[in-house]
Amino acid sequence: MNIKHLRLKTGLSQAAFGERIGLKGQSILLYEKGERNIPESVLKLIKYEFAEHLEGEGKEVKVKELNPSGPSWEMFSEISEENLKLRNNQDHLNRLKVEVSRLQNLNENNKRDYDMILNKVKDLEKDKEYLKRDKEMLQLHIETLTGRNSDKSQTS
Repeated sequence: MNIKHLRLKTGLSQAAFGERIGLKGQSILLYEKGERNIPESVLKLIKYEFAEHLEGEGKEVKVKELNPSGPSWEMFSEISEENLKLRNNQDHLNRLKVEVSRLQNLNENNKRDYDMILNKVKDLEKDKEYLKRDKEMLQLHIETLTGRNSDKSQTS
């Protein structure tokens, strides 16, 4: 089986196929044309990622041994670096998700606190009205008890 056959079998473009294994579409094109042999590391990625499409196949895929001074080694190094970047990005993304979740919880707590304070303010405004009425009632009682109100009615 060749890589193009597998890619077509999965219905993926070269870019999408490459993305699934951490490569660029250009690299897939070169593998398909036979201009580059597929390194063992890439072959393992392909076999892992597309295992369900490889039943009984895959033995004919050419693999070139890695030569530390050759282009395959450079490709392996690029893949390793890209994988490290992806892992770092995933770690960063996970930390951001945790932070977003924390901020959402904080926001919900702040909203509850705001609602609670708003209710307290409304309660205090009601209490203020009750106190105002109570003050007026007390003033009337004081006037009644001290006779101020009756003096005013007598003079008029």
